[in-house]
Amino acid sequence: MKQTGIFILGLVVILSIVSCSQKHEKFQLPEKQLIIGVASPIKLDPGKTEVVLTDYFPTEPVIDSVTASEGIIVSAIHDQKVTLSPANADIPKIGALHVYTEGSQYDILVKKSSKKTVIFTYKPQKPYKVIQMKGEFNAWNPLSTTLEKEGDVYTTTLTLEPGEYQYLIVADGKEIIDYQNHDSISNGMGGFNSLLKVGKYKDLNQPHLVAHGTSNNILIINKINPIDQLLVFGQNRLIPEHYIALHNDRIEIKIPGELAKLKRSYIRVQASNNDGFSNFLTVPLDKGLVVTSPKELTRLDFEAATLYNVFIDRFYDGNPENTWKIKDKRILPKANYFGGDIEGVIQKINDGYFSNLGINTIWISPVIKNPEEAYGMFPDPKTSFSAYHGYWPISFTQINPHFGTKEDLKKLVQTAHDNNMNVLLDFVANHVHENHPFIKAHPDYKTNLYLPDGTLNTEKWDSQRLTTWFDVFLPTLDLEKPEVTEMLTDSAVWWIKEYNLDGFRHDATKHIPEIFWRTLTKKLRTEIVIPENRRLYQIGETYGSPQLIGSYVNSGQLDAQFDFNVYDAIVSTLAGNNSFEDLVSEIGKSQKYY
Repeated sequence: MKQTGIFILGLVVILSIVSCSQKHEKFQLPEKQLIIGVASPIKLDPGKTEVVLTDYFPTEPVIDSVTASEGIIVSAIHDQKVTLSPANADIPKIGALHVYTEGSQYDILVKKSSKKTVIFTYKPQKPYKVIQMKGEFNAWNPLSTTLEKEGDVYTTTLTLEPGEYQYLIVADGKEIIDYQNHDSISNGMGGFNSLLKVGKYKDLNQPHLVAHGTSNNILIINKINPIDQLLVFGQNRLIPEHYIALHNDRIEIKIPGELAKLKRSYIRVQASNNDGFSNFLTVPLDKGLVVTSPKELTRLDFEAATLYNVFIDRFYDGNPENTWKIKDKRILPKANYFGGDIEGVIQKINDGYFSNLGINTIWISPVIKNPEEAYGMFPDPKTSFSAYHGYWPISFTQINPHFGTKEDLKKLVQTAHDNNMNVLLDFVANHVHENHPFIKAHPDYKTNLYLPDGTLNTEKWDSQRLTTWFDVFLPTLDLEKPEVTEMLTDSAVWWIKEYNLDGFRHDATKHIPEIFWRTLTKKLRTEIVIPENRRLYQIGETYGSPQLIGSYVNSGQLDAQFDFNVYDAIVSTLAGNNSFEDLVSEIGKSQKYY
């Protein structure tokens, strides 16, 4: 294809490329890549937004200065943090934060908040002492949203992204549908939730970007709908305006030669218009050339990973010698060990089971040592449980003998790597079993089992998110204490080093404070990723609102989380009575937050 100029005929468009004051500024990468991978976007809050610089720069280089594009006020650096504030309500939808360190500049995408202020009112049909709301916007936790009484009306103020939100009124502890609101949706369990609709979220014409191809070192991107602003990043630097040509139906980007210095780099494109943001298109490069075939991707291109969860005990018994059950009549057969083990996973890799499915990443359930006794009680059918699942740790380093040995796990990882597959370990950081030697020696390192009012702090998933116990025999670790977080993050790093694992699936992510995730990710990067020049991948498990799920996904914490809200919407649409419009709405909401 013949390269076209950067001028647009018959269309007036502003390319809001920041830090490109010189018409022919040269694109230049930093001598050292101090940001690991690509920087996660910063999403502004309506007020102030704190940016933790060590999330992006784990080696803590001396930061010379931090500036931002038009309309964004940057505070002075304090304790490796800056605060961003919009100068007014009319700032551009997209911009960049510029960080200067060790003689180089790094650019990080900044997105204006799209949240709307909603004043919600409710007039009860009879007197109540306390009116609350629970819904998708507050992780179904009524304690987060208590309405204030003003005469005979109750009111509260919510700040939400445009979209639809299921909710219920909680009146003196009783859940009821909002009789004032005629919009409702099936809850998938035989009842209904009210539906709160916020802002404009349907029939929008925001830009959509699709990678089309490449010709003569020009990346060609098809676009749908008009573009008012456009930013293009080469790795973690803005690509100057004169590399970019914007046409009525496409964008053409001249790939900077500097990117050939990196084995794997990325061009990322963000556009916006009055209706919203485009998808943040990411195009991988191999030594500066666009990756055009899946064959050019490796198992460490986790963005293209196909994940298989191996629940070890229920997968395949490859070694009958380690197969035995917990002898306790209280355990029904289905709640006891079945015999699956690490050797069984190895055999299935060698048999081609995973490769025939197109799998390149295996997530294995916890292999840590668990108790050999029965615990818990399920009412119907009445049964206690063995620890076949692996989520009741009594050690930080020992392998569960039901599953195999240290040598077996090393062999599993090596066999997977030999077959071009990754292995992610399910890591349990939230809690231990009551018989764990660590918690026996340090009983003050657990959260309180009882709340101030004397009630049990168990299964309070949202109201006591960071302290609740899963059961009375599973003490939650107090990871707000630095000594506990230091110890457990050291243990996690040890597992990666000892077994050459490729990362973690993290259990109960939302129940663990951010200080743990930041500490762990920093250690993994400074002790493994940087010195060994290899990627690791961390994916979390969080049941909650999109805002809560997304709060853990950024450069300083996790690479990804499972989106159970979209999963539930898929089930409710395909196996229930919800419409495809409901599913589209949920997917749209997810894309706004992630």
